[in-house]
Amino acid sequence: MEQKNIDPRHAAALKAFAQELKLAYADELVSLLLYGSAASGDFVNKHSNFNLLAVLKNCAPEKIKLAAVPLRRIKTASLLILSEEDIATSTDVFPIEFLDMQENYQLLGAKMS
Repeated sequence: MEQKNIDPRHAAALKAFAQELKLAYADELVSLLLYGSAASGDFVNKHSNFNLLAVLKNCAPEKIKLAAVPLRRIKTASLLILSEEDIATSTDVFPIEFLDMQENYQLLGAKMS
């Protein structure tokens, strides 16, 4: 996982964050995407943030809470958590985000089934 224009400390924090989410969610995590400036190569240290999308099988509140601890460790992250069903029904609610995700993304993790 190589991100352009990202300070190595931020890249290491992002990698650790992705690993923690994979451990926290196990089989519930369908995919984890990095999108926006960090995925497109336009990331500016000290100004940009990491835009992340976690797709879960189940987005019950107790499942969402599992992201709290890893998210506190990477202060420059914005995490959107959606279920597979949410993805299918919310492209009209988040049109700019989904367009950005389609144009510039990097897969950080996915269920292999």
